[in-house]
Amino acid sequence: MLLSAYYYYVNKIEFSLKNFWRFSPFFALIFFYVFFVPLLRSKNGFDNIISGRTSIVNELGVSDFFSNLSYTYIDVFTVNHFDKDNIWRFSSLGTIPSNLFQRNIPSEERPPIDEGMYFVSTIVRGKNYVPLIPRNHLREFSFPIENMGFGYANFLLLGVVLAFFGLGRFNVFLYKLMCNTNYSPFWFYLYLYSVFNFNFSSLRLMNMITTCSLLLFFYFIYTLTRVFYHGR
Repeated sequence: MLLSAYYYYVNKIEFSLKNFWRFSPFFALIFFYVFFVPLLRSKNGFDNIISGRTSIVNELGVSDFFSNLSYTYIDVFTVNHFDKDNIWRFSSLGTIPSNLFQRNIPSEERPPIDEGMYFVSTIVRGKNYVPLIPRNHLREFSFPIENMGFGYANFLLLGVVLAFFGLGRFNVFLYKLMCNTNYSPFWFYLYLYSVFNFNFSSLRLMNMITTCSLLLFFYFIYTLTRVFYHGR
């Protein structure tokens, strides 16, 4: 996000050895994020390192670097598990209105927005869990399914084609809006957010709805503030 903002608002970046050293602190931050954030998020991971109870190499999981950055293991399960008899037929999208509008139902009795909980429960318990089974019937962790898993689980290969085609068209739509508004910060952020985070799984759709709502709120506050100060 920082590099993109620099590229569009300050000066276009030409990749060269000179620029590599110039942006080396940024690359160091990326390295820190990739390796250390999972450690900080793990249970007692940081305390174990400080106390010397475990090796930092083991905690960082350097050997699992590519599997931690990839959803391949989830996609492999998806392709092996689903066929024409057990696909979801886009029923997983029903988790969004269930959680948005059925607020009178306790959260543990509503279906989880994250379809990855159905994947985990199917793997661990050996049964076929499908939306819209309530959260309290599932395991309490997830394998996020992302675009490939969403498309295949819902409509096999055709679902994958539709999911990726739709994602591409959506990103093109946001990119054109960003360009046509002279790189408005609002559309710039939304475009970059979509490129890095958005897909058609229920979890990511809900994240996009939340992000758009927050952006609209802050844009409204920004507009009011600008009108107030210009009026004075």
